[in-house]
Amino acid sequence: MKKGLSRWARDWEVRAVGSGTSAIHTALDYFRRDGGKVMTAAYNWPGAVGAISFSGMEPDFVDVDLELAAIDQTTACQRLSVDTRVVLITHLFGSNISAPHLRAASRERGALILDDVSQSISAAGVLDGDKTLDSDALALSANGAKHLGAGEP
Repeated sequence: MKKGLSRWARDWEVRAVGSGTSAIHTALDYFRRDGGKVMTAAYNWPGAVGAISFSGMEPDFVDVDLELAAIDQTTACQRLSVDTRVVLITHLFGSNISAPHLRAASRERGALILDDVSQSISAAGVLDGDKTLDSDALALSANGAKHLGAGEP
């Protein structure tokens, strides 16, 4: 399973864990050097927010883009600081959140990017031509109800 998923996701390293929330915990545990803040949308899964606290990092909530039900990348870009260690981008309801300006600004400031694609697994694949998400880690879930509810095949 891990090898097949890795091939599908363009040779990402894959770790199989019990849930998408566990995947977020695992990534944040890996990223948590020296604490810092995790920027994320104010509208998010409580398990994702809990993972931030458990990692010893501090959540930094940003307004939501109402059309995408995702982090507002303009506001997030303005709020990025030297204390921002990770930007957690949650792809809700089948939406693929490309957020190119936020990704570029995060890279410029040295913040890591974690994408929670548990409700939009297609975001882990090819998005534009042969490009994939510019991300340091993806959190996925094999819970089929999430994908059916989000309209994904």
